[in-house]
Parts: sequence; structure tokens; C-alpha cells
Amino acid sequence: MQLRDDTYRAVELLRFLRGSTAAEPWTAKQLAVILTVDDHEIAKVLAPLYHLDREREDLGAIRRAVVGILGSREQSGQGVACQTAVDNVLDVLKRNHWVDARRGRGYWLTDVGASVTLLEVLNAFGDEPGVSRCSRAIDRFACPYMNSCRGQQFHRRLSEVLAQILGKISIADIASGTWAFDVSVKVGKQRRLGSRRGKSPTRDQKQSGKAN
Repeated sequence: MQLRDDTYRAVELLRFLRGSTAAEPWTAKQLAVILTVDDHEIAKVLAPLYHLDREREDLGAIRRAVVGILGSREQSGQGVACQTAVDNVLDVLKRNHWVDARRGRGYWLTDVGASVTLLEVLNAFGDEPGVSRCSRAIDRFACPYMNSCRGQQFHRRLSEVLAQILGKISIADIASGTWAFDVSVKVGKQRRLGSRRGKSPTRDQKQSGKAN
């Protein structure tokens, strides 16, 4: 399963914005700096400040570092490479009511956004949790072997199981850094031994049957 770049950006934005409020929002420019991973100068400053557990990140230190980076970039006439992409992602998050914004101030996470699942984010950006392309194919002519493929049903079921798992993982789980979520899934009816015709005979019953 390959995710779009915008899906990754959306997950990280939602994770990071868990510490934001209407009183302390983040601007789109600041968030673009946060999501910049391929700029060595930015990564060198911010990487030591990040923590896997969102609650253990020092937001004050991160904000001061981001403001300093933006000030330096503006003086030198440099921009942030992923600014346009971040703007597009924020538009999608706002349409889904996962973030809110106030013109001239910035963005913050809503109550709905705090409980959104990973599957919902994937769906919002057009990604499907399929393990293979054919498992999601609607047109039976998409593959010349579609009608006789023995693996298609297995791949489709595996994709359904993956969707169940992703539907249980919330952004809050990801932000916790522990990933202590429930990944148990229902895999259909399981046949129990001897359930079709009552209980299986015991060893003594078999011995008795032979004796008769």
C-alpha cells in the first residue's frame, strides 16, 4: 500500500496540531516549515526538538525555532518548498472540519479532528488501504487474468482486514507515541471441529462402536 505525499502531510499536521488552540494557532507558513524534511538547514534546527510522543515535545522551543527560520528565509528572499502542498492539505482538513482557522491568525485542531481515524484521512485524500491494485479493481477487464486469478479473493479479504485495522487507529493513538491501539479484527466465520454434526466422538465412543 502506497500513500500519497498529501496523506502523509495530513497525518503529520493533525498529529502536530494536537497541541494547538484558537488562542495559540499555527500559521500555514509555520506548518510548512514543520513539514519540511528535505531541507538540511531546517532539519538541522528542528530535528533535535521533535519527539515521538507528541506530549513530550517542547512546543515553545519549536515555535521559536520556526519563527527564527522564517525570519531568516524572508530576509534572504527564500521560501519554503512545500508551502503550496501544505496549503492544499489544510484546505482538505478544513473542509472536513478537522481543523479550524481564523484569517490572519492561523490553524488549530477541532474536537472532530482530534478523534479522526487513519482510515478517514486516507479516504479524504483518495487513498485506499489495498494490498494490491487488482484487489481494488472494479472493472473486470482491468486485468486479463481477473476472472481466473486465485489470489484475487485473498488480496481483497486482506485489504478489508487492513481497512478494519486502520479504522481503529486514531490520530490520538499516533500522537501518543505508544500505538497502544486494538488491532483485533473479525476475519469471518470460523468453522469449529465437529460443529457440523454435533460433537466429535470421544476415543471411548469410537472403541465402543468398533466393538459393536
